Amino acid sequence: MIFIGEEDVRHVLGYKELVEELRHMYCADNMYAGRELLDLQSLGSASGTCMGLMPAYGPGHDITTKIFTLFPSNQAKGLPTITAVIIVFDSETGELTAVVDGIEVTKRRTSAMCALASTYMSREDSKSLLVCGSGALAPHAALAHAVVRPIKKIEIWARRPDAAAETANIVRADRPDIDISVSRDLKDSCSRADIVSCQTSASYPIIFGDWISPGTHLDFVGSHDPQKRECDDEVVRKGRIIVDVMETSMREAGDILIPIANGTIKKSDVLGDLSDLCRSRVLGRQTTDDITVFKSTGSSLADMAAAELAVRNSVKRK
Repeated sequence: MIFIGEEDVRHVLGYKELVEELRHMYCADNMYAGRELLDLQSLGSASGTCMGLMPAYGPGHDITTKIFTLFPSNQAKGLPTITAVIIVFDSETGELTAVVDGIEVTKRRTSAMCALASTYMSREDSKSLLVCGSGALAPHAALAHAVVRPIKKIEIWARRPDAAAETANIVRADRPDIDISVSRDLKDSCSRADIVSCQTSASYPIIFGDWISPGTHLDFVGSHDPQKRECDDEVVRKGRIIVDVMETSMREAGDILIPIANGTIKKSDVLGDLSDLCRSRVLGRQTTDDITVFKSTGSSLADMAAAELAVRNSVKRK
């Protein structure tokens, strides 16, 4: 049994390799991906406190389960709000073979999923990227998108310009070849970006459809709450919509569910999910002027792909 900690994950999960691992996973047949959220408020915990179980398995793959806890009240205590671990079992014997840090894996696989979607949905000549948010996901979003498209300019926007500057410095240290700056005007930055990637804690829209230029690709990963969203109705009305996992998104993706409830779009306007994209069942983009929208709520298949890749690469390093 091996343990792959946070620092080890950084060394063994490169974005480009992870994107291709995910592409392979989403083309695989007979895969099972589960997701169960357990409300912990009955234990006297604050509102929103929960535990999540995300198992996955399939032919030729390990059995993996991500276990995570979400304690929003930890923020006031100066503690992490999310703790996560991925457990890997041998599919033939059931033996425990690896324990992998779940936080770093989640950040990298989430951004790699968006980058994978971008390979089908953004214009191949996309050169400018706007990242909205300054949390833990933001640098990963910038770096993952930059390995699948010829990005020359990245703008970082956050409600706090100093936090956006910190995120910009993190990305700049890894990609000094790219022009990286802080966005001072979200509307203007949206209007000139080829790709807009949002990972904020917003409960209400921060991105509006009349800001978006023809040909723009957008992804939204900041929430998996049916009552919260990062974009308004007009964004999804204008866009070709793809989600990461159809079933989960139809339960949790406020960016999609609220416009459906408002009558702005229909469920049938969601063209498919990431598996459909990778199998060429749907087209992410039909024309240069298409506005495309990808919504991610998370997937245990992505956790499995990332954990298996981390284990293989860790063994190679030894």
